[in-house]
Amino acid sequence: MFYRTDIRRTGDCAEPALPPDTGFTAVIYGSDYVIVETSWLGFDPPPGVDPVPEKLEQLLSSGQAYPPALALAMEACEDTNVHYPALCEYLHDELTKRLEAQATDGFRLLCAVVDESGYMTQGKYYWVLGYFGTKVYWVSYGDYQIYPNPCSDFGLEEADLPKMFPNPWSRRI
Repeated sequence: MFYRTDIRRTGDCAEPALPPDTGFTAVIYGSDYVIVETSWLGFDPPPGVDPVPEKLEQLLSSGQAYPPALALAMEACEDTNVHYPALCEYLHDELTKRLEAQATDGFRLLCAVVDESGYMTQGKYYWVLGYFGTKVYWVSYGDYQIYPNPCSDFGLEEADLPKMFPNPWSRRI
């Protein structure tokens, strides 16, 4: 499930105010809150931890089946610094737009041909969003982050990229 919780500051770090040893994936940081995904809280979350609105929960859960939608919606919400209700609306709209665009977005599910510990697993398939130069941009599992890697990490050559991505999504870092 997805929850909204306060941010706890410890020194220079900010983290979700969750019970100790609670596993989570941070989805979106706001100014004084964070939306996290966790299954560790059960049916009785502690004070200060609240489920996100039901329609947003449904969209976030749907996004797990199509990680590019979740990754791009999360990225669109970065640095918005809006209050929680406005972020929920914005995230809802972004997720809806991304999920509805899946038929025409041109993203590809490709097999990694290299193994990078804790990052990419050889033989596992990842959503590749597009390319810039010789780099492809792909979505990680679990934290839905967008990472650049050489196209060769997916068994591709630079000449393959325009053919594979006729509607390329590109991002310059």
